[in-house]
Order: sequence, then structure tokens, then C-alpha cells
Amino acid sequence: MKDEDGQYMIIKIAKAQELSPVISVTDNILENSVRKMAGKELKSNSDIAREALFSLKSNVLPIDVTSPSATVVRNPMIKAILTYQTGYDFFREEPLSMKLESKPAPYEGMDMKSVEGFYKKLGSSAGLSPVRSKAFVESLITTPSTNPFIGFLYGGAEAMTSDKEAKEIGSNLVKNLKRSTVKRLVSYTSDFNRNLDTQNKLNDKIEEIKLKDAILNSEIKEISDEFISDKISEKKFVSELKDLNEFDRRRAFNKAKDRKKLKNIDANIIDIKYEKDAEIKALMIKSYYGNILDGSEDSERVRMQMIKAKGVLTPEVLSELKNRKATN
Repeated sequence: MKDEDGQYMIIKIAKAQELSPVISVTDNILENSVRKMAGKELKSNSDIAREALFSLKSNVLPIDVTSPSATVVRNPMIKAILTYQTGYDFFREEPLSMKLESKPAPYEGMDMKSVEGFYKKLGSSAGLSPVRSKAFVESLITTPSTNPFIGFLYGGAEAMTSDKEAKEIGSNLVKNLKRSTVKRLVSYTSDFNRNLDTQNKLNDKIEEIKLKDAILNSEIKEISDEFISDKISEKKFVSELKDLNEFDRRRAFNKAKDRKKLKNIDANIIDIKYEKDAEIKALMIKSYYGNILDGSEDSERVRMQMIKAKGVLTPEVLSELKNRKATN
């Protein structure tokens, strides 16, 4: 069954809190059976173990043996403050909203149905984040979805900050009471959770690629150092690069040849030369050498090395450096 937004209904079954780690494992085994029948990707054993550990440390243990910081956030006030500052839900272990930092604070949560109107008005008038403010408050007093009394308090706050008529306000109070009762039994899926799951999988893939690149770069540097120090021949060096694609193979070979030939040139300058993007080159120059256009003796020495290395101070890179100098 779906609601008016097309989200599927979820029937909740109350479970003993102290048994939650065991129940987490059995639930995931059952879920994998359903996934298998539907032809979906199965949850890995590591994911199942991680979720069981989360249930153990969240619902059973008085302290978190895996993370001192997680124990600290069990203090409600500290948790509330850190939740607002970081934009992270420490109970669910997920961000409060997707791409939270890309918006000015008063706009964070403005488009979220789950954030009440008075939080949004507070955000626009006081420069606070609506979604962070809501999370801060509910870290201390729980939510209107699980506690009828809190629902009435929210209704009162809504009445004081809105221009709605008494009839509509009363209707909203009844809805809050109904929601807090029904929420214990029925819930619905959300696009946020699906997007978060997709984002987490994407992040895992990105980290996997970064790790492979780091390992590859380390191996290339090691074999390049042996070639530069004449421990291996050029022929041997080229054969060691045979598994790289044509661009990376040519780049690694030319970079090593330059480092071997231009031994009086700073190695950082050679690294900058073989970066692909002019903006990255400019940022690296700024990071390693500061403002090389200030006319100082040190800057001139660096510039001469870059000119000798060739391919560093391209017109595009100089333009980037000048633009950054103008905006600083």
C-alpha cells in the first residue's frame, strides 16, 4: 500500500530492546531471502555484522566500547549541541539532510515536509538552520511522532507563530495526536533514505577507486625511483609500466625522465608539471611556494626553475595565479 506521495507503508513490530542485536541478524537473514527471490543484491556479512554491532551499542551497552566520542554524545545536551554543529544524526548515524552544507543555514530544511513551520520561521528570522534546530530540540525532548504531549507543544508553537485559523490549528493538533499513536505501528519509506543508500554506495565506490589510485601511484613512484637512481634500466622501467593505460604510461615515463634529467629542479615542480588541470597546478604552486608573482628573490628563483622545467607556467596557469592574486 502507498500513501499520497507514492511511499510504501511499513508495519512496525515491537521487539525487546535487549534482544535487538540478535533480532537484527535474523531480520537481515530474512531480508536477504526476500532480496534473493527478487533478484536484488544481497547484504554482505560485514553489513549484517555492522548493523548488529550498531544495535548492541545503541540499545544494550551503557557505553560504546568502539568509540569514546559515541559515549560522550549519550549526554543529551552534548549530543544536541554536536547534532546542531555537525548536521549529523548520531542516533541514526546519518546526515540530517542531503547536501546540508551547500545551503545557507536559514534554508537548511526549508523544503523538508518533516520540519515544522515554526522551525522554518525561526530560521528566517534568527538566521538559524530549521532542520538543525529541530534535531537539537528533539535530541533533548524526543519527537512529536512518538510522544503525544510533545505533539501538543508543537501545535502550540505552530499556533503562536502562524496566521492559521483556530479550526485549522485544532485539526493539526488532532493529526499530531493521531500520528504519535499510529507512528508506533505504521511508517512509510522515504526518498531521503533511498538517496542516502545510493550516496553511501557511491562513496564506498569512490573510496575504493581512491585506494586503488593511491596504491598504483605508490607502485609507480617506487619503480620510478629505482629508474632515476639507475638501479634498473630504461627498458626494465618501461616493461614495469606496461599494464598502465597509454596516457598514464606516457605520463609516468616522461615524469621519471624529467626527474632524472632535471635533478637541480625541485621535485614538487616536476609533480606540478604533470598535473592535468591548470587550476590544480595553480593551487599546488600557491600551496608549495606562496605568491610567486610578488617579485621577490625567492619567487624569481622558483619561477626560473619552473621555466626551465617547461610546461608549468602555461598561459592558463599564469591566468589562474593572477586571478587568485587579485581576489586575495
